[in-house]
Amino acid sequence: MDEFRSKADHAVESLAGRDDVALIHHNRCLTGAELAALVYRLAAALRAAGVSPGRLVAIHAENSPEVVAVRMATHLLGACAAVFPTHASDELLSFTAADVLVTSPRFARDGAYSLGPAPGRTDLLAIAATMPATPSHGNAAPDDLCFIVFSGGTTGTPKGSCHTYADHSALVGALREPGTRLLVVTPLAYLAQSLVDGALASGGQVILLDSPVPFDPAVVLTAIERHRVTNLFLVEPQLFALATHPDLSAYDISSLRRLLHLGAAAPAAARRTALNRLGPVLCHGYGSSETGLVAMLEPAEYTPDLLDTAGKLLPHRHIRFTNPDGTPATSGEPGDIAVAGPGVAVGYWRRPDLDSAIADGWLDTGDVGFLDADGYLHILGRRRDMIGGIFPAQIENLLYQRPEVLLASAFSDTDHFHAVVVPEPGVAVDPARLAADALAALGVPVTVTLADHIPLTEQGKPNPKVA
Repeated sequence: MDEFRSKADHAVESLAGRDDVALIHHNRCLTGAELAALVYRLAAALRAAGVSPGRLVAIHAENSPEVVAVRMATHLLGACAAVFPTHASDELLSFTAADVLVTSPRFARDGAYSLGPAPGRTDLLAIAATMPATPSHGNAAPDDLCFIVFSGGTTGTPKGSCHTYADHSALVGALREPGTRLLVVTPLAYLAQSLVDGALASGGQVILLDSPVPFDPAVVLTAIERHRVTNLFLVEPQLFALATHPDLSAYDISSLRRLLHLGAAAPAAARRTALNRLGPVLCHGYGSSETGLVAMLEPAEYTPDLLDTAGKLLPHRHIRFTNPDGTPATSGEPGDIAVAGPGVAVGYWRRPDLDSAIADGWLDTGDVGFLDADGYLHILGRRRDMIGGIFPAQIENLLYQRPEVLLASAFSDTDHFHAVVVPEPGVAVDPARLAADALAALGVPVTVTLADHIPLTEQGKPNPKVA
């Protein structure tokens, strides 16, 4: 059997031979060789700090080249990496019990290494600068833990799903596309880290932005035009905000060839608007931090008659549907979704009480959906969000069909739905009428609130906590 080498290992080796710019952050440009040298130096510094196979390195910092490099260095050592979103609480950081914690100076704390000078803290970058940039190769086994992804925490305490080096290699392999210029807007704590590895491993370029809240479409459009971006990943509320930006036509985004949006039950009406305004570059992915990518609707299939689907299953992914009582759902009828295959978590970090959701490689997603006769996956929503047989996406789809509604997001709240609506500029909106029409059409009570933007988490998902 050939010796296993992770995609992270391949990515760094590929970078080392490149003299062109591989990573851009603000006005800072790093060639592939420069980024690889930084990774090698940081690997030596982390090794001196006691990092070895099986250890956990946690990273709490804003998007930066150093975050990319520390994570890659961790993987070269065969250790496990957990990148936290910037809003991670002290309780979560303490609970994780990482062997080594690396932070930006902004989040510097006792016992952690800082990515730059911070009063009273050990500067990991200063240590790395004293180390030789000696090439090294990873020595991880396929089943060793590679990374932990913490959920966004919109519905409670974030959960850390554990993934192996084999999972990471499979995911990065599925995301590789030669010649890309990838724009990263979302935090590196989530899918973006695998997208970065895929782009760098295939000789592409990564343009790294901060992930400000609230989301600013103009910043993204400016970056697409300036850097001739070819690939972009957005969470669906960000996509809809981008597609409905009033000055969209003023930007040259003709370089864009693949805009991946990730979610479950995106309303078809909103997706139709995005398709009409952005053109045939949209690509829809279904998955989660626990499952990785499960299904994809590629740009060539992203047509008006398939806007209510999540695409077809990716190779080697498996799916099953069951009734609430655990019996198999009738073919073509909605059922609770469980998935298996590459990318599915092997467990939850320090949460054995949650591991029952993963049995024999099958993970219960909490979503409800079905496969149609042509093999396309339809996601209706999360079962816990269903009220009277209705899901939030159905409320949103109804609202998006109203000409006075620019953006909409719906949340379930015990026995009724709450919807946040952003009106079309200069158009009067009667929230009571919207609520009454939703009740008449779907038979469930809805409270409608007007706002000037949809409240989002740092990850880019709707935030019910501030809605």
